[in-house]
Amino acid sequence: MLVAHARGYGRRAARWCLLPIVACAVAALYSWWIAAALYVIAMVLLLPPLMRAECERIRVLLSATKWARAHGIQPETLRLFSWGR
Repeated sequence: MLVAHARGYGRRAARWCLLPIVACAVAALYSWWIAAALYVIAMVLLLPPLMRAECERIRVLLSATKWARAHGIQPETLRLFSWGR
């Protein structure tokens, strides 16, 4: 299940990155600087929603385990990262 989940994430990430890469390849015919800038802008705009959606999927996956159900862990309250203590 985890391997299939990882493959699915890789495929989604590749699809999200394909359009900017094609756009950069076309822009590179004109200027490499424009292509690099376009790629950076596209990744800044596209990766956060992809990462947010993946974190939600991970929360659901982790809270669906037998141990998490026994301890009353819900996807809404599960913190994946502990930035400040």
